[in-house]
Amino acid sequence: MNGSLAQRSPSDILAEVLRRQASGIMRLQNASATRQLFIDAGVMIRFAVSTLPTESITGLFRDKGGVTEDQVKEATAVKQADELLGTTLVRIGALSREALGELTREHIHRVTLGALSTRDGELEFQSGALPFREQLDGGLGSPEILLEWARAFPEIDWIRRRLGQTGAPVQLSRRPPEGYQKVPLNPAEGFIMSRVDGRSSVGDICDLSPMGEENTLRALFGLALAGILEMPEGSAEIPLPAATKAAAAAPLSPATPARPAPAMAPRPAAVAPVRAPTNGGAAPHPQAALGSGPQSSPAAAPRAVRKGASPSAAPRPAARPMATRPPTPPRRVTSIIERVRPSATPDLEAEMLQRFERLRDQDLYQVLGVVSSANADEVRRAYYTLAKQFHPDKFIREELKSKAEKVFAHITEAYSTLTNLETRRRYDEDQTIRKSAREPEKKVDPGVVAHINFKHGKDRFDRGKIGEAVTFLQNACDQDPSKAEHFHFLAIAQSKNPRWKKDAEENFLKAIEKDPTSAEIYAHLGSLYARGGLHSKARDMFKNALKWDPGCQEAQEGLAQEEGGRKSLLGMFKK
Repeated sequence: MNGSLAQRSPSDILAEVLRRQASGIMRLQNASATRQLFIDAGVMIRFAVSTLPTESITGLFRDKGGVTEDQVKEATAVKQADELLGTTLVRIGALSREALGELTREHIHRVTLGALSTRDGELEFQSGALPFREQLDGGLGSPEILLEWARAFPEIDWIRRRLGQTGAPVQLSRRPPEGYQKVPLNPAEGFIMSRVDGRSSVGDICDLSPMGEENTLRALFGLALAGILEMPEGSAEIPLPAATKAAAAAPLSPATPARPAPAMAPRPAAVAPVRAPTNGGAAPHPQAALGSGPQSSPAAAPRAVRKGASPSAAPRPAARPMATRPPTPPRRVTSIIERVRPSATPDLEAEMLQRFERLRDQDLYQVLGVVSSANADEVRRAYYTLAKQFHPDKFIREELKSKAEKVFAHITEAYSTLTNLETRRRYDEDQTIRKSAREPEKKVDPGVVAHINFKHGKDRFDRGKIGEAVTFLQNACDQDPSKAEHFHFLAIAQSKNPRWKKDAEENFLKAIEKDPTSAEIYAHLGSLYARGGLHSKARDMFKNALKWDPGCQEAQEGLAQEEGGRKSLLGMFKK
C-alpha cells in the first residue's frame, strides 16, 4: 500500500486498510505537510499527527481545552516514554479525560479530512500494533470519516466512472466493518440501506431515490468506501492525475486520463517496530517520517537519463513525424435524471393529483394496474413504468412535490410487498379480512384490521421503509381512531421526512388529545419542535413530559439543551 498519491487516492488506501482490518500508521507526505494516522484494526483512527500549524493538537489543547503554555512545558518535562502529551496533561490535572477524548476526536477529524484531500506526494502504511494503550478506548471511526468525505466530494462524474455500469447490482458487504449498524447515516444513505436487496442496481436505486441522483451516487460511493456495501462489479479504481502546485492544497478533483497510468512499484514494507510520537503529537522531521535515503522507482531512471544527456545527443525529429492518435476525450455520462426525469407536463400533474386523491381507495394491485394473479415480472415491469413516470423530482412546485412523494411511496410499497412471496401472502390475507368486513353478514371488528395495519407499519418502520410505514399506520388510524399509539407512531414515521413535519405535528397533537398523560408523546413532539427551531414550543412540551414522568430522559436532555441555548442567547444581549 505504499506509493505515489498521484496514482492512488488516500480514500482508497484508508478503505483498503479498513477492509484488511489492519493496524499501523498511515503516513502521507508532500511539500507542504506530513500527516500520520494511527489506525487500530482498520476500523478506528485512534490518533493523528500533522506538521501544519493549523492542525496542531497542542494548539487545540490551548485554544479549546484551556491548557496554558506553562502546563504544556510541565507536561513535556514529565512525560513518560511512549506516553502521549494529552495523557500527561490529564495526569497532571491540566485537562479532564472527557475533554481529552473530545479534543482528540476533533483533531483526528481535522487531520484525516486534510489527508483524504491530499492529491500529491508519497504514501506509506507501516503495519504493526499501536505502541500506546491508554487512549485505545477513543478515536474516530474510519467508516464515519470516509462517508463524510464522500458526501462533500465535488467530482460527481468521477464517482460515476468509479461505480461503473448503472446496471450492476448493489449488495451488502460480505464482511462489513464492526459496529457499522451504529454509523450515523444521512437520508440518502439511509434510503439506500433500505433498498439494498442484492437485486436492485445502481440505476434502480437512483431512479427511486427522492434525494436526487448526485446525492444518491455520493451515498453509494461513500457506503462502498466505508465497507458497508460491496463496490459494484466492474467498478475500478481510477488513477488520479499528478497535482499542480496551484492545486496541491485543493480538495481531490480527479479527472479520467485517456488510459490508466502505470502503477508505481511498491517500496518494501518497513520492518522497524511502530513508535509512538515522543514529542506529544508534533510530527517528526519529514525525512524521519518516511525514512531517510533516496527512494527509487521505475519512473526515476528515464528522468535521470534525460537530465544527464547532452543536448547534441538528442535525436533529430524525422522529416515526416509519425502520426499519433489524439487522446480520446472522456465519454460524457448522461445522468439518470436527464434520461428518465424530464419536467412534468400539465397532464402528468393532473394524473398525479388524481392518484393522490385515490390513495386510500385502491389496493396495491390497483396501484400498479395489475391483476391479483400477476407474476413477479409483471409487477416489476408495471412498477418501473410508474416509478419513472411519477418520480417526485419531476414535479417542481413544492405543493405538488409533497403529494408526488406520497404517491411514489405508495407505488414503492406496492412493488416491495407484491414482489416478496411472504409479504404478498400476508397482504392477501389482510385483503381477505377487509373484504369480509365490508360484507354485512360477516361483520369483522375494525380494531382487528387496524391492529394488522399497525403491526405492519411498525415492521416497515423498523426496517427503514418510512414511506410504506406511513401508509400502513395511516390505515390503522382511519380504521381505529381511538388509539393514541396509532397516531403516535404515524407521527414518528412522518417526522423522519422534513416535508411531512406539519402532518407529524398534527398527529402528535391527536395522540396527546387521546392520551394526555403520555410523557413519551410530549417528548417526541418537543424534539420535533426543537429540530424546527420552535424553541418556546419545544420547552413547553419537554416540561409537560417531565410533569408526567420526571425520569423521561429525552425530555431531560431536550430541556437542558433548550435552556442552555436560551441562556447563551440572553448572554449575547447582556454584553
